[in-house]
Amino acid sequence: MDLSLIPERFSVKKILGQGNFGVIYKAIDKEANQPVAIKLIRNRNGIHELKNEVKILTRLQGGDGIPTLIWSEKNTNHYVMELLGSCVNDKFISQNHIMCESNFIIIAEQLLQRLEFIHSKSVIHRDLKPHQLVLGGPKHKKIYLIDYGLSKLFESRNGKHIPFSERRPFAGTFNYASLNAHLGFQQSRRDDLESYCYILAYFLTGDLPWRISQATQNEAAIKKMKLSIKPHELYGNEVSLSKIFTYVRSLEFEQKPDYAYIQGLLGEYKKNIKNPLYRISWNLKRNNSVKNKTQTNHSCRKRHKSVVALIGDDLEANDMSATQVTNKYPEFKKRQKPMKRKFISEAPTADSLKINTDISCCVF
Repeated sequence: MDLSLIPERFSVKKILGQGNFGVIYKAIDKEANQPVAIKLIRNRNGIHELKNEVKILTRLQGGDGIPTLIWSEKNTNHYVMELLGSCVNDKFISQNHIMCESNFIIIAEQLLQRLEFIHSKSVIHRDLKPHQLVLGGPKHKKIYLIDYGLSKLFESRNGKHIPFSERRPFAGTFNYASLNAHLGFQQSRRDDLESYCYILAYFLTGDLPWRISQATQNEAAIKKMKLSIKPHELYGNEVSLSKIFTYVRSLEFEQKPDYAYIQGLLGEYKKNIKNPLYRISWNLKRNNSVKNKTQTNHSCRKRHKSVVALIGDDLEANDMSATQVTNKYPEFKKRQKPMKRKFISEAPTADSLKINTDISCCVF
């Protein structure tokens, strides 16, 4: 890859990671004498996202847990930001999908704070997933929220909320996207919070119901499961977490979420943690893991598989219309005409879709 356009100020050392659109390098900022990260796009399709990410990051600068943008310039295919630590999901996988209760609540509280902040800046993330959480700060006490390529402003300069609309192109990651995103509805703050709920369920139980069965590894099947998922199927006996999910699913399109209420429910969960830590630690004790507190990994997977069985592995093209589930949403109670679009009409089939459902995608 041509690195000649990178300013001489930065000395590239090695590749940290790469994907379909580009590469992230570790480099040294010669002026500040400190390590940095350079995100470089090699695919034209990624240029739009890079420009959007720089715009959003510029707007969010100074926020706690927001990566510092060090250098960017118009008409370039790269930008420079502070170098952060390990991906939380990588750590989670290395621990066999087991997380101690202290780590869980630290991540839950800090991610909620990040969402409240970016929402206060009129930004919705639209692609929340465990892969976007990285460690940073002194002794890795802080969780950073990264990757704003699919992010969007939900308010205009005069503070007016974007209007509700249908048949929107999908933006996000299938496993963690909100039901509204699957149904083609314009996203808002509530959709970030629904993705947040799925992240909590993933860290709590070690997986998500639609990730268990091979039959559900496509958008149509994932959407179908989200249509009928119940809180206890995600969180077991954790009532406070189930309440968060129920609350988030009740939010109206333009409604400002009550972050303090959600924080209060996290506080209820936190009361039951013995000897909580105040920084991330991966010296895991199994008897203090969230998975052992709720259910073992085996029983969690058994519960998830039963959800798949109840919903059904076989999908028919005319199986279900979106109207059946949208009646409970405030936007649709006032509608006079039901939606004509069929459940699977805009979704690829299981045979035609052979992708990793944890990979972000957005059609512009």
